[in-house]
This record gives sequence, C-alpha cells and structure tokens, in this order.
Amino acid sequence: ADYVAAHECAHLLRHDPLWQLLSRFFLALLWFHPLAWSIARRSQAADEQAADDTVLRAEGDGPAYADLLVECARQFSLRPALQTTASAMASPSSLTRRVEAVLDPTTDRRSS
Repeated sequence: ADYVAAHECAHLLRHDPLWQLLSRFFLALLWFHPLAWSIARRSQAADEQAADDTVLRAEGDGPAYADLLVECARQFSLRPALQTTASAMASPSSLTRRVEAVLDPTTDRRSS
C-alpha cells in the first residue's frame, strides 16, 4: 500500500492529472489522427515510468514493486467493472515494459 500511495503522490507532484486532462482534450479534438493516439499513449507511459522511478528512488525494492504491479493488474483483470482502469494502467504490453524497467538495474532513475 505504501508503494501505491508513493506512486500516486508522484503523479500529483508532477501534475500528471492536469497534463493527462489536457492530453485527453487534444485527443478529443484530433481523434481521427493516428499520431494523436500515439502521442497520448506515449505520454501516459512516460508518466507511469516517471512515477515508478520516483517510487524506486525512494524505496529501492524493484522486485517487490514489480510484484505489486503484476498483482494489481491481476486484481483489475478479475473485476469487469475495473477493466478500463486495468487497460490504462497495465495492458499486457505496457505491464511487461513497466516490470522490465523496474527490474532493470541499468535503468536511469534520476529525477524525471
């Protein structure tokens, strides 16, 4: 639970909710353009990576944090009402990338 709170606090400190809101606004305007969708996905992935890095700089336990990511994705996938949250947080490909980055000791975790 401490990891989850630290992760969400990192989003708040970086003002990610505001940037994601703006991203959604522009995506609504440019819904027809494939590049807009690509930029929105990359922005969300970068926000998650930055929050993950913040947690790992503070806590430093990559394997435990990776276990939490997988467990959260598993729990969300078991609850149909949370499918949208699960797909945003941890689609299979994004979950794999996040876990690999969390467990990679060569990843640069300096302030994002």
